[in-house]
Amino acid sequence: MAALVLPVGPAVPQAPGGTVLLPQQYRMLDFEQGSFVKRRRAYSANVAAARRSEPPDEDGTIPQGAAEVRAVLELAEFDLAHGLAAEGLDVLAGLEHTPLRSHALKRAALELALAAIDTRERPMSEEAEALLDPKYALWRDQAVLLALHHWKRGEMAEAGQYVDVSAKRLYQYSRPFVRKVLPVLLDIAVETGQWPAARRLAGRVTLDKGLAASPAYKFQIGRTAEAGGDYLMAFDNYLEAGQGNDIWAQKARMALVRMGLETRTLPVPDARVLLDKISRDWAGDALAVAVLTQLAEMDLKLGDPLAALNDLARIIVGYPDSAHAQLARQQARSLWKQFYARGAAGAMGLSEYLMGHRRIAEAYRFEPGFDAETEALADHFLAAGATMVAADEYRETHDFLLVTRDLGLVEADDRRLDELRLKQAEALYKGGQLDELAYVLAEGLRSDDTALNDRLTLLKARMYADRGEDVAVMQTAVSEPTAHYLRIQAAAHFGRKDWEEAARLYGTILEMDGAEARDSDAIHLLLAAHRSGDRETALEVAQRFEAITESPQWARIAQSLNELPPDLLPLRADTAQERVEQAGTTLENLRDLQAGN
Repeated sequence: MAALVLPVGPAVPQAPGGTVLLPQQYRMLDFEQGSFVKRRRAYSANVAAARRSEPPDEDGTIPQGAAEVRAVLELAEFDLAHGLAAEGLDVLAGLEHTPLRSHALKRAALELALAAIDTRERPMSEEAEALLDPKYALWRDQAVLLALHHWKRGEMAEAGQYVDVSAKRLYQYSRPFVRKVLPVLLDIAVETGQWPAARRLAGRVTLDKGLAASPAYKFQIGRTAEAGGDYLMAFDNYLEAGQGNDIWAQKARMALVRMGLETRTLPVPDARVLLDKISRDWAGDALAVAVLTQLAEMDLKLGDPLAALNDLARIIVGYPDSAHAQLARQQARSLWKQFYARGAAGAMGLSEYLMGHRRIAEAYRFEPGFDAETEALADHFLAAGATMVAADEYRETHDFLLVTRDLGLVEADDRRLDELRLKQAEALYKGGQLDELAYVLAEGLRSDDTALNDRLTLLKARMYADRGEDVAVMQTAVSEPTAHYLRIQAAAHFGRKDWEEAARLYGTILEMDGAEARDSDAIHLLLAAHRSGDRETALEVAQRFEAITESPQWARIAQSLNELPPDLLPLRADTAQERVEQAGTTLENLRDLQAGN
């Protein structure tokens, strides 16, 4: 899930003389009364009216004035009072600046509270996080927010310090907000063994019919029953809680699997099936990562490292910038290196080696060092006489390395790419695939390495000798060129970085009978058009790609490579989000594509 980052505002203000200026207490009770729809519509109208009341600047833009800032803060606090975290954070994202000290404090305090009840993993601004500092301990709302903050981070001992004082503050808050907070405080009390506080909080839960029937309360009853050894009662309550769709329901589903394993009433293979289903019921936070991590551990116990790699890949892809992804990447790297080492050593059959490689490559093609493993795999198959498999893997390794270098994702010098291209060519020659070999050789090499160019020249001589063709055909013109001839010409221009001519020739091939066109022609046309700056042609190819290559991911890659970047000034939340999503989409498409090749 992409994180929503609020625009950075001024530092949380302090009063003159070093005295800490505290935020005002929340006024949630003031926003709870009346019709929700009518009141929210009215607060939204206030924002629009305040915006219209501001005179435009010389350039015609309307700056945010104090009246609009106040209206936005009121709307955000209204959302907070009704437990609408995502909506309130979106409202705050519309604030461009808060020049008044009181407004800056209010904004930070609202962001902190909204983030505390938000189920998503998202970073807070420095201004909001600063309010958790002990110097703001006299701010009466801080204890509740500290309890929620530590709970979300899994820091139960720290959260437990604030249970009693937080419970005493609940009467100051709106009912929707309390419904978000009360189950968390009860969870903290149970987890830290504060049983008197837990009983008091449970009593408050039972006074609210909605909470008393909620997955949150049923989950806590299940935990208590399990702790007392009443597994049947625990099972019944976990099962009932697990029918919901919130975080507590997910915790209950996980508890069912854990309890089944601990009591040995649930076989490990069955637990694995349930855990996989559970992992698809919840996403976006540390709890979701915990399920995937447990699933990977279970797959390893079952002796299925390929399935474990798939589990870890879901963490890496789903939470790319998190510490969870870094750890998962390290674990995955160890697993796939072990797999390829076993394959290269002949510890598994060729079929198992190749099928396992294809499963792993779906998710890890772009990992640093993965190209070395796939090259070693191709070497192994070439030595075994499987020339076509080897040639395909050399090509895949070369092409992915080239594309990711173009996208700025990895560093690879021309000599490295040339070595892979020559290995592909030599594998094609050994397999007697002279037509395919001609296309590869026509591109030439990128580097000026003498040894590599000598290998290329020798390979060309062997090919033309076998085919009885004169090398001069590369400079000839024919009245009715075939697709084969045009492809050789196009490959030559592509290799010389004559992008415009290469694009023209590949375009001509694609205009021929569809049976003559290949997916590689379309891909080369896309790259040539992109590198020559011919955005119109690249976009046209993108529109036709699905029919030509049967790989719609390539079409989306083409579009993302050629889309103009959105306006960066001002860098509003929606603009930043658009760019993050565009980059993420391109990477996802590249990962998806290789699964079909």
